[in-house]
Amino acid sequence: MAELAAAQARTQEELSLLSREMRAFKGEMGAFKDEMRTFKDESEASGKRLDRSMGELANKLGRLVEDIVSPGLPTVFRQIVGLAEEEPVESAMRVRRRHPRDPGRMAEYDVIVKGAGRLLVCETRSTLRPEDLDPFMAKLAECRVFLPEAEGCAVLGAFASFVLDDSLTTAVGRKGLVMIGLGTGLLVVRNPKGFIPREF
Repeated sequence: MAELAAAQARTQEELSLLSREMRAFKGEMGAFKDEMRTFKDESEASGKRLDRSMGELANKLGRLVEDIVSPGLPTVFRQIVGLAEEEPVESAMRVRRRHPRDPGRMAEYDVIVKGAGRLLVCETRSTLRPEDLDPFMAKLAECRVFLPEAEGCAVLGAFASFVLDDSLTTAVGRKGLVMIGLGTGLLVVRNPKGFIPREF
């Protein structure tokens, strides 16, 4: 009987010790969960800051391309349409317009150049991707609605980009668009000789 009582006391003591260890473990797990929740919240906040920073950087890079391309585009325009250097052209960058009948719709054009009955709409990209082509074609198709300057003009479309590969230049040319890249004279038309741009 004494042995049974001693065994029972040891069991009780072990259960008490196990209970204390379980409480300590639960406390540690609670602290760990709190730390993980804090880590997750900080990671999400950091990710949002990173996303925001990346978006801001992409916007700045896009504006840099516009700023580099815009001054040279009238010269390239004259080359494309065969105008002499002294013939006047007008150009504007970051042109934003509302739809005349649907004020909730807006369109933005990176650079436009007009002269001799033609209007060039140029979309700039730091890196041009194949998926950029179709949206720009749709934008060109309805640009006369947003750009009164296009009245009485043949509209031409162009892409200007820092990073180009030959297959993309070919794809752009097949759509009748002018492809402009960087070269020794800063801006260079990349389409092959004899290329005739499509009029929209």
